[in-house]
Amino acid sequence: TGKLNGSIIMTLKLEALAIYVPELAEFAQKTVTLELSSKQGEMSAAIPSGTEVKRIRVENMSFSLRFSRADGVLDMKASAFMIGDLKGQINEAKLAYLRYLERASTTGYEELIKAPSRPVLRLLSPLLEATEVDLSVLSLEIRYPYPEDLMFVQVEGLMISWKPEPSKTFDNVKALLVLAREMPEGIGLVVEGGSAEEFEVVIEAPHIAGAKPRSVAIGRDLTKVAGISVKVRRNPWRVADYLLVTREVRIANATFSLNLAINSTLKDFRIVEREKKLLLVVEGPKWTKGSINLTLPKEMLEGASKDAIRVYIDGKETKSLTITEDDVNFYVYLSYPHSIHVIEVTWAPVMPIFLIIIIASAVTAIALILMALKKIPC
Repeated sequence: TGKLNGSIIMTLKLEALAIYVPELAEFAQKTVTLELSSKQGEMSAAIPSGTEVKRIRVENMSFSLRFSRADGVLDMKASAFMIGDLKGQINEAKLAYLRYLERASTTGYEELIKAPSRPVLRLLSPLLEATEVDLSVLSLEIRYPYPEDLMFVQVEGLMISWKPEPSKTFDNVKALLVLAREMPEGIGLVVEGGSAEEFEVVIEAPHIAGAKPRSVAIGRDLTKVAGISVKVRRNPWRVADYLLVTREVRIANATFSLNLAINSTLKDFRIVEREKKLLLVVEGPKWTKGSINLTLPKEMLEGASKDAIRVYIDGKETKSLTITEDDVNFYVYLSYPHSIHVIEVTWAPVMPIFLIIIIASAVTAIALILMALKKIPC
C-alpha cells in the first residue's frame, strides 16, 4: 500500500502467473504492477485520514524475478531497507485501523466491510494495542514449485514486540495462535529460533516428533503451539541469524569436516591444497552485516600455529577477525559488510623444532666440509 516517489527503473505485469499456479486462480483476473527504484526516495503509506504522515526514506531496494512459462517455474526475491520512524508510522496506522474496525462493528456493517465481530475485537484489541511492529529491514521470497508441488513463501524482517514486557512477546503470540486453532488448508506453520550476535533462541517442543532446537514444524494444528517453550542463551558462534553448514575437504589423503556458522549465502567452498588455502565465495544484502565463524581442525593445518592463519577478503588481508583455539580446533571469526566477496583463509605449517635443528646442523656440517676441502692442495 505504498508508492516509491523517485526514478522508476522497472515495471512488471504479473497477470499470467496464476495460469500455472492453481492456488492463484483468483489472482489470474487481476493485474499487478510493481514499481521499483534502486535510488533513495520517500515513501507515503496508504493510511487512514487524520493519521500524521512522517518521512520514511528507502535507503536500498532490490528485486529479482525468474518466471518460465514453459516450465511453470516462479522464483522471486525482493528486499528493502528503510530509515526514518517507520515503526512509529506502522503502529500509528495499526491503531487507526483498529479504531475504524471498532466503529464499524458497532454500527451494524460487519458483513459489508467484513469487520470482525465485537467479541473477537474485544479480545484482539488489547493485544494489538500492546504490540509494536517494525519492518525497517524486509525481505520476501516466493518459489514455485516447491517439494510436493507446494508454493514456498517466506517473509523476513517482521519484528513484533509486546510493549508492556518484551520478554513475554512469544507467550502472547502463542496465545493468539492457539486461539486460531488451525491454519488454512495448504498452509503450515514453522517456528524458528533466531539469534543475535550475543544471544540465541532455543526452542523446546518435546511433544512434537522431529523437533529441533532451532526449528519446529507445527503444520496446520495450531494447538500444538501451546506446548512449545523458548529459552535465550549465549550465542556460541557470535554470528547473528546463523546457519550451521558442514563441508568435507580432503588433504594429504585424509578427510576433514569443517563447520561454519554463517549468515551469508555460501556460493562456493573449496580447498586449494597446494597453496594451503581455503576459498569461499559469499553473498548477502548490501546494507547488512555478514559474519562467519569457521572451525579449522588443527590436524588439517599440519602444525600451523594460530599466528600463521591469514584471512583475505577480495585479495586484501583483513584484521577484522578473531582467532581462538582449544585442544582440537582453531575458530576463525570474521565480519564484513554484505555484498559478493571472495574470502581466502591461508596457513603455513610450522616446521617441527627437531627438523630445524637437523637442517641447521646439516648446513653447518656442509659448510665446514667445503671450507676443509678448500684447504686441501690439489
